[in-house]
Amino acid sequence: MFLLLLASAAGFSQSHGLDLEAVAGIPVTVTLRTYQSSGRFGGFQAQSATRRYAAGGTVGARLSARVAVQAGLLCRRFGYDYETWGPYPVPLQFTHFRGTGASWEVPVQVKWSVIRRFSFAAYAAVGATFRHLAGMQEIRTLYNNLSLTNPQPAGESISNRPQLLRNRNAIAPTVAAGLEFRRRRLVFGPEIRYTRWHQDTLGGFLDPIRWNWQQVDILFRMGFTVGRH
Repeated sequence: MFLLLLASAAGFSQSHGLDLEAVAGIPVTVTLRTYQSSGRFGGFQAQSATRRYAAGGTVGARLSARVAVQAGLLCRRFGYDYETWGPYPVPLQFTHFRGTGASWEVPVQVKWSVIRRFSFAAYAAVGATFRHLAGMQEIRTLYNNLSLTNPQPAGESISNRPQLLRNRNAIAPTVAAGLEFRRRRLVFGPEIRYTRWHQDTLGGFLDPIRWNWQQVDILFRMGFTVGRH
């Protein structure tokens, strides 16, 4: 869909204009949800690091004065730590996992200007977002805890396919709303975007971490118009 939009954008830009924008924003929701569990046969505990920024760009082709098609690319980083241990009452070994990675997202949306003036518009958008997890690395360290007070590393391994990775790719519906301001060829404005994922890519039910299915971002767009404006 992204390539089809780019292929047809030249024709649209001649009659209605083509918007090229840089996008930066703040994730409102956490990227990964974490869980803790302990019992007679062992347990786990986890924590995640949500990088409070996302950045990318968009290209938008206006089909009419009120309707536009937009595709973009957005990148966000994430990280996590979790530990698993053996049965009680005295777990003599535990394993620590530390992972990092990036989520590359391609949203494709149709925008409709609910209110439109010469230099101002309020719009709503609906579409879908494709996500790919890349640059992933997980360090697995086994610790001996024979002293019960000073655990010592007994072995370490590194993998680019984390133990909890289910699928690198996912697709989900996306809705958004925002304001758009125009000054000559300059275009800018804020947007709030909601994406509802429906499948696990990293972690799952009863795992220490799980990808958050509810995703809310506050974004700011700034760019310029090519062609008629």
